[in-house]
Amino acid sequence: MTALRAISAEAEVLLGSSALAHVVTRNRDGTPQVSVVWCGVQGDRVVFCADGQSAKVRNLRRDPNVILSVEDEARNIAGTQQHLLIHGTASVVGPADRAVCDELCRVYVGTADTPLNLSRSSTAVTVEVTVQRLAGNGPWAGALAGPTEEAAAPARSEASPPEQPAPAAAGKPSVDRPAAAPAGSSLGSSAGGLRGR
Repeated sequence: MTALRAISAEAEVLLGSSALAHVVTRNRDGTPQVSVVWCGVQGDRVVFCADGQSAKVRNLRRDPNVILSVEDEARNIAGTQQHLLIHGTASVVGPADRAVCDELCRVYVGTADTPLNLSRSSTAVTVEVTVQRLAGNGPWAGALAGPTEEAAAPARSEASPPEQPAPAAAGKPSVDRPAAAPAGSSLGSSAGGLRGR
């Protein structure tokens, strides 16, 4: 039996850009907890760094189920904004992987030498998300990790397109691809960076 790739090429491009991810975890009382993180791809996992004492990390240690939501700059044919939803399970690894933190800083702020770099923190950790399924509005909708009966079904978006195509927002042109990682960064390319690890 052949396993499907957990992260599609289209999703990997978005995850290699400077698009922010919203991480949804579950508080002890069952209510959702949402945080914004910088993320990238390492092999077939999505990775991000966080303070080990943060609510999201405490929640993930107790319940590893997680959803990440990443907004794309591209719009679909109907004119709606594309977004990627990643359903997965998280592993908290500590201390933080300095190379991961450095590379994420290069992608998101252009340099690893920044006070925002969590690798300098003694409480920082790396979170690795094993992808169970991809969803959202875009070419990744319906992608699954591993073969299942659903894998043969046509991909469909969780968000229904409008009855008629919506025009592009005033002053904001639609684009075909997400922003590339800054020059000198290997996170946005398949050669080196986080992808090959």
